[in-house]
Amino acid sequence: MRRRRTASRKPTKAPQTIKAKRGAASKPARNRRLPALSKDTEVARLARELAEAREQQAATSEILRVIRSSPNSAQPVFDTIAANAVRLCGARMGAVHLFDGKLVDIVAFHNFPPEAVEVLRRMYPRPPQIDQASGRAILSRAVAQIEDMPADPEYTSEVTVAGRWRSILAVPMFREGDPIGAIVITRSEAGRFAEGQPRHRVAVNRPGCAGPNE
Repeated sequence: MRRRRTASRKPTKAPQTIKAKRGAASKPARNRRLPALSKDTEVARLARELAEAREQQAATSEILRVIRSSPNSAQPVFDTIAANAVRLCGARMGAVHLFDGKLVDIVAFHNFPPEAVEVLRRMYPRPPQIDQASGRAILSRAVAQIEDMPADPEYTSEVTVAGRWRSILAVPMFREGDPIGAIVITRSEAGRFAEGQPRHRVAVNRPGCAGPNE
């Protein structure tokens, strides 16, 4: 009797099919995490903006409180504006400059070292000029920012050395469309000020009362 030949069976491809399906199924799982991550990022951004808005509202309330408590003196108001500008922007020092149409003078200092105040007292009052950030803001009617002051050939080096600062931001103040001064803040580090920090002009409705103006 002849034995029947057993037909050779080809190896099954089921494991490959299963592997392929598993690989295909993993992609949607990764994709499902993307909306969740985007949602978390959006929540974090909104929380940060809310915190910044609350800080700005608190600073405005403090300035208004000082205005009401000092109706006959603008100096406490200027001091409060300088201090709040430093706090809100994470800066090191701040100052308020006033412009009468001809000369600029500094009416408030916050956290300035005595040697820097001495140098600035010798320089001011003076016409607005581009060797100072306040002068640039007043002349250009726009926010002036210097990211690395020692590297700026037009800026007064004596002030930079005395103040020991590296970056500066000056926001012009306006009344009825005319520049009347600038709020100036400085830092010890070089670089741009973070987004969300003052980028707008400041409108002044009456002496000592200021608010952002697009």
